Amino acid sequence: MSSKGSGEAGIRSLIQRLPVAIVRLDLDGKVIATSDRLVQMLGYSQEEVPTIEVWWPLAYPDPEYRQEVMAKWETAVRDSLQNGTDIQPMEYRITCKGGEVRTFEVSGVALTDGLIAVFDDVTERQHAESIQRRLMR
Repeated sequence: MSSKGSGEAGIRSLIQRLPVAIVRLDLDGKVIATSDRLVQMLGYSQEEVPTIEVWWPLAYPDPEYRQEVMAKWETAVRDSLQNGTDIQPMEYRITCKGGEVRTFEVSGVALTDGLIAVFDDVTERQHAESIQRRLMR
């Protein structure tokens, strides 16, 4: 095995074990690695979602919302690459494998050979903020 191959395997192993919900994609949108935390949160394994093209209709079954999310995401990635900055956090309503819709703040880092996306489930925080706003009226 080449050192490059073992390095990539090491990175995949690290990503899988991280206590953070992340996915690593190559330039073609192929999923290179998915953290166990992301699989736990969303219910989809890397085998079930091998590419971003498979991801879009699963996570965003409503075609209109999917188009909106895809446009926002593509703009965020393009801006990140052009400006040399991180992919700025944005909130998206993601449909989990079991059908539950949860709100995630998704951010990331664009790399020369792909990107890493980080998912933070903010559903409970949003619910608490909603209750707080109602109580303050």
